[in-house]
Amino acid sequence: MRLGRGTRYSRLLVLAVFYGLAARLVLFSFLMPPGIESNDRARFVDLIEGRAHRPFAYRALVPVSVRWLAEHSPALLRDPVTRLAATSDEATFLKWDRQHLYEYVVACGIMFACWVAFAFTFRALINTLYDLPALVGDLAPVIALLVLPIHFTYCNYIYDPCTLMLAAGCLWLIATQRTVAFYACFALSALNKETAVLFVPVFLAFRWGRQSWGALAIHAVALTALWAAVKVGVDLAYRDNPGVLAEFQLVRNLRLFSNPLLMLRFCGVMGAYALLISVGWSARPVFLRRTLLLILIPQLMLGLFLGYIDELRVYYEALPAALLLAVPAVYRWTVGALADARSEVTPAHRSW
Repeated sequence: MRLGRGTRYSRLLVLAVFYGLAARLVLFSFLMPPGIESNDRARFVDLIEGRAHRPFAYRALVPVSVRWLAEHSPALLRDPVTRLAATSDEATFLKWDRQHLYEYVVACGIMFACWVAFAFTFRALINTLYDLPALVGDLAPVIALLVLPIHFTYCNYIYDPCTLMLAAGCLWLIATQRTVAFYACFALSALNKETAVLFVPVFLAFRWGRQSWGALAIHAVALTALWAAVKVGVDLAYRDNPGVLAEFQLVRNLRLFSNPLLMLRFCGVMGAYALLISVGWSARPVFLRRTLLLILIPQLMLGLFLGYIDELRVYYEALPAALLLAVPAVYRWTVGALADARSEVTPAHRSW
């Protein structure tokens, strides 16, 4: 039985409230130390004003959006928000620059909106890829949001929530074969972070067998050219910034193996994901399995040589697929186990 329009809107409103509450908790954790100000080469003000070191300056979508919205906000909105933020002790605790408090507030609004949008996109992906009870699709995004703080290591960046949202958006648009919308989402992803190029093989793998070799070749060239155009444009815009194109971190990562605490944390999180994903792996959607491997393996290699391999935030492009692959196991061990237990209860016991 199909729900009426009013009922659907009411349900979406209730979900928006729940997702908003979860996103608020995530935002609070995201801003807590080390927060967004612990990297001297990518301080908030430097990011939004285009002075940050490379490669951080290349992640331009959110910083440019914050600067544009702040510059075009009416004084009727800007002044009260600035006065309210100036009286808050949290600004000092979080090491915020008090001359740019309104920009911080705008950035928080964007990050909050990205997490809420991620929750709704995650729900849409579950309903598209799985045949599970509707309640699972409604509640799973809350769990997905609440596990995000385990990925907040070293330093957070204002473009991280957008990375996660756009990654989920790209997957949903690929799965639902909305080609034009995917191209637009992919372009935004490339402007937000250069690793968006990893969605090119994901797109091609999904279309494999559905389209001719010629069509696949056209998509491959077009998507690669689109990514390259965005990348070259961003590189030129920030060519005079300090820093380098990429930082070689292999020696640091090799030293990581001698640090038991860091290794325990990294292996613990990765092991938990591996356990949840491996349960019924062969029964999971082929699209998700291919996506995880096509994105995660290159990210691990890049992380080993060009980043901190234990910095979990660098795997945000792969995280939506990993979380989606874990949904059936979590459902089976929680709701499914409870349902099985209740079905085994005798009528006499039910009366208790």
